[in-house]
Amino acid sequence: LDPSYPNVAFDAVLSKNYVHGEQDFVLKFDQVLTNVGNAYNSATGTFTAPLPGTYLFSWNIRSGYVSSIVAKLMVNGTPMQATHTDSSLDKSNGFEAHSSKTAIINLQQNDRVYIENFPHRGQIHSDANGHTGFVGTLLFQSE
Repeated sequence: LDPSYPNVAFDAVLSKNYVHGEQDFVLKFDQVLTNVGNAYNSATGTFTAPLPGTYLFSWNIRSGYVSSIVAKLMVNGTPMQATHTDSSLDKSNGFEAHSSKTAIINLQQNDRVYIENFPHRGQIHSDANGHTGFVGTLLFQSE
């Protein structure tokens, strides 16, 4: 391992449920399990790239009973990718559903990355066990 190589990684989960929202809002993954490099801010739900480079992000959403959730990966206010979780379509698992997505994105220093919840019906289910989470890591730094 190269000791001069920067270490940037975070893993955070929601510690409670989020109920139906009328407008887009940033999901604040408030229970931080790992925050190497301190680039994730749990108060704002935002990761700020400390270095230019290629980053990997992954998020998973668990919808509550009879809920439809759209969660978008945002970079500086621009949607990059999204997941759609709709538990009203699947009655076989207790009316809950999961979705997840992984993205590899090139970022510049100080780019802001977060998960935004699109207006939906129902709730996002989570608790201290981390049913809903957001992770990111620097794969390699660019010049």
